[in-house]
Amino acid sequence: MSFDRNLLPEPIGFYENDGLVLTGRGKWRTTSCVFHGGSDSMRINTTTGAWRCMACDEKGGDVLAYRMAVTGEDFVTAARALDAWVNDGRPALYRPTTLSPRDALALLAQEANLVAVTAANIANGVPVTRSDLDRTLTSAGRINLVVREYAL
Repeated sequence: MSFDRNLLPEPIGFYENDGLVLTGRGKWRTTSCVFHGGSDSMRINTTTGAWRCMACDEKGGDVLAYRMAVTGEDFVTAARALDAWVNDGRPALYRPTTLSPRDALALLAQEANLVAVTAANIANGVPVTRSDLDRTLTSAGRINLVVREYAL
């Protein structure tokens, strides 16, 4: 299984089928931004499918990136939905999916909160059970994984 960029849909048809009204002439066309609701702030490149909102700065390089941003789908799911994922006879390899930056921040917030509550309990003399300690150590490990993935 593999991705074939040549199978991505033609940009103008793709964006218009997605409900966007492209105005103007030339390579870059103007449309509304689905990310922040601006009426005429997003620009679409009709050749490559690249897009960028001039107001909220959401951007991507092609229709696949747009689909992923709008739907929250991972790369393979979006490529399949756009019929750009082909069966080339090779077995599919398992690759763990990485978190989006937004999901990584949400995970960090949740795990940091748990670690902070445990630290506050210890500081206030509340006994910590073995189960609480194990869960806190798991949280610390997850925080370290996210830091290694995004910060280093």
